[in-house]
Amino acid sequence: RRFMMQAPWAQARTKCYGASSITLDNRANLIPPVHDASTRSELFFSKDSTNIDLSYVVDNQAEIMEWVDTITAVKRSTPYWLEGDAITSISPSDIVQRQLEEIFTSESSAQVPQFFPSYQARKQFDDEWRECLFASFDDVTLKEILTNGQSNTHPLRLQLVACPKNADFSLHAHAAVEMAIPLIGSLKEKRIAKKFLPSDLLRRRGDQLIGTPKSTFSAKPSVDELKIIANDLAEKVFFEHDGNFHTRGLDRGQVLVNEVGSIHQSFTGPEHGCLFFGLAASLHVHFLPGHFKQ
Repeated sequence: RRFMMQAPWAQARTKCYGASSITLDNRANLIPPVHDASTRSELFFSKDSTNIDLSYVVDNQAEIMEWVDTITAVKRSTPYWLEGDAITSISPSDIVQRQLEEIFTSESSAQVPQFFPSYQARKQFDDEWRECLFASFDDVTLKEILTNGQSNTHPLRLQLVACPKNADFSLHAHAAVEMAIPLIGSLKEKRIAKKFLPSDLLRRRGDQLIGTPKSTFSAKPSVDELKIIANDLAEKVFFEHDGNFHTRGLDRGQVLVNEVGSIHQSFTGPEHGCLFFGLAASLHVHFLPGHFKQ
């Protein structure tokens, strides 16, 4: 199966099967308006998550799951930073495999398992990953992702993250969009529904923008640069409401989507850890003491 990329903000999408093609529903029917909090919440907090079919990943699943369940701290691969329209030409499955080879360590195995058993499996993952990207975000967001490799002025990266059992990330707000897919195990989250921080509040300052004359910040930001941005945003962020938290779990292949301004906390349970592949900004905006009402 081959996925044909059109202009990312086009009115329709096309799938190609050999020499024939069919046009899918108009994007307006696929993505509801995101202007009001209620609709945004329904889109980004749905029990019927978008899925990627990972049923073919069975041969090495047990070996990778065993490794994930034995680690004692979160392990992250080196981020793959997007640049311009690179997202239309890269192979997400190739990036997953390279990043797995970087972080996988096992006393019982001298070789890193092949996550995708065949070329067809890799191609299927690449196709479905792009379909999820198109179905998850509105046209304005997609245009920024696909033309600049950014979201809300923040550079985006692809990264493989391995979380042990009983791990949790601190409560945080998203300065940029995020799309995370558990590949092995399950990921859980607590999310505040129907309340979002203003996206303008979470943008970089003018002197921190990529490519501006006075900015020294890189499109492939270092850890130190990300800390500067995160600390600057944390000083400005307040949440003075009572938010209702909803908890849900995402199994292998389900897609977790966070838009700009969403607030949540991810964690794993006592049963298994999780290996997930994420498109994000490597930037969490944490709440300083007194900045979060609850």
